[in-house]
Amino acid sequence: MGLFSKKGKQPEPGEQREMSFGRGELDSLRPFVMPPDRLPPGVAEGAPAALPGLVMATALFTGGRLDFVPVSSMNELGGTEAVWLRAMHNVENLDGLRVVREACDAAREDTELVTLSGNDPFVASRVAVLDWLVGQVHGAPPGYGVIVAVPSWHTLILHVVRGMGVLTAVETMALAAGHWFRTAQGDQGVSPHVYFVAPDHRTQRIAYPDADGKVIIDTTGLMGEMLFGPAPHGLGLKK
Repeated sequence: MGLFSKKGKQPEPGEQREMSFGRGELDSLRPFVMPPDRLPPGVAEGAPAALPGLVMATALFTGGRLDFVPVSSMNELGGTEAVWLRAMHNVENLDGLRVVREACDAAREDTELVTLSGNDPFVASRVAVLDWLVGQVHGAPPGYGVIVAVPSWHTLILHVVRGMGVLTAVETMALAAGHWFRTAQGDQGVSPHVYFVAPDHRTQRIAYPDADGKVIIDTTGLMGEMLFGPAPHGLGLKK
């Protein structure tokens, strides 16, 4: 059975090694959200989508060591569904994380961003349990959807859509995500993009840098439905 691992305080994907699973390692399972082409061979294959261009790989994290679990090896731990659910459950906590709330525009409550950060290498990967996370930081389920960015292993930015302030929030998130992605250490950058997650869990990339570094915001597709569509899931803004 193959696992992919790297030793060290700040783990990174590394070479394949052979080891056996112990049942106690179920508590060490974690989701690991990354672009598939930046994961070791065999790890991304069959992994579920997390956001456009990102998949949820599965890792074992013990003693500062990160081991990737190929989907083909998950039968030893009860099968893919059981492994994915356990990994997701294991990050349903905010232990050791810094949670900062700040409005992009102090005069508008509907521009509030929530930024999670910490030494935990699975901060961004908590996007895999987005419904749980929104419940922790917002309470009520989001009626219009959620804007999220995962620029590095150690950072996640969240905005619960409440009104037209979402446009200000998206622009600010895009600038912040681009900065944190570019300045991430080593291979710890995840994505410079910003994503919209609709109440029915459909997703869309809505903000990204162009070749010159300028932020492009896409207000079509799902984002357009939310901005310009009717209630209860649309803000009804005029184009």
